[in-house]
Amino acid sequence: MSSVEIKTLTNTSNPKQQQIQVAPRPQKNVWNQTMATLYLLEQGTSLLKEQFRFLIHVPDKDKIEVPIRDVERILLFGNINLSTPAIATCLESRITVLFLSLSGRYKGHLWSKEASNLNVELLQFQHQNDHQFQLNTSKAIVRGKLINSKQLLLRLNRQRNILDKLKRT
Repeated sequence: MSSVEIKTLTNTSNPKQQQIQVAPRPQKNVWNQTMATLYLLEQGTSLLKEQFRFLIHVPDKDKIEVPIRDVERILLFGNINLSTPAIATCLESRITVLFLSLSGRYKGHLWSKEASNLNVELLQFQHQNDHQFQLNTSKAIVRGKLINSKQLLLRLNRQRNILDKLKRT
């Protein structure tokens, strides 16, 4: 017999409202009440629209309900089905949908012309094959981490020296 996972999710806008989900086994699809991005990873998943919510349906598993108002973007990895009403809702609600391969490679997108941050996302996709940009970004990240680590070690050393002086007195 498979284990049962029970999750109680509290709505951040209304703490008294709780949603209980019972799943016969954990799903790869990721959704959290506090998240604005919906990640669909499990192959064969269907995203449907029913009234004011999205339904995530995976064959042989319980459906997950997600309020449409809580979703800002949807990332689809691999073979994920999107119903026509779900597409229309995404366009009307300005919810960006990104189509990615299983490994996360960009394939395409669906977004309304009124959606925001499109220029930033387009620029990010343009840089995905720019090896010089990736190298420079990686160097900047590593440099920042090294500087922060040095500052932390210096601060910890100062605190240790102060403690040593206090112990001697």
